[in-house]
Amino acid sequence: MRSISALGVEDAIALIEDEIARVRPSVPDTLQTSDAHIRALAAGLNPFTIEAVEQDFQRLAARAIPPALIILRELMHHLHVKAIRLV
Repeated sequence: MRSISALGVEDAIALIEDEIARVRPSVPDTLQTSDAHIRALAAGLNPFTIEAVEQDFQRLAARAIPPALIILRELMHHLHVKAIRLV
C-alpha cells in the first residue's frame, strides 16, 4: 500500500474533508467493512474504534501515513462514526 508523506497529509485531509462536506452522507455510528487495508490497520481490534484510529494516526504522523488511515480518520471524525466492525 502506498503511503502519504508528512508533507502531503494536510492536502489529503483537506481533500477528504471537502468531499465529505460535498456529499454529506448519513451513516450509523458503527460501520462494517471487509476491506483488507482497514483490517491490516486494525491489527486484531474489532471493532476498530475512533480512539484506536486516532492513536494509530498520531503514532504514524511523524512517518508516512497509509492513505486508508487518513480517509478512515476523517470519515470517522466528520461523520461521527464511533467504530468500524470488521466482517
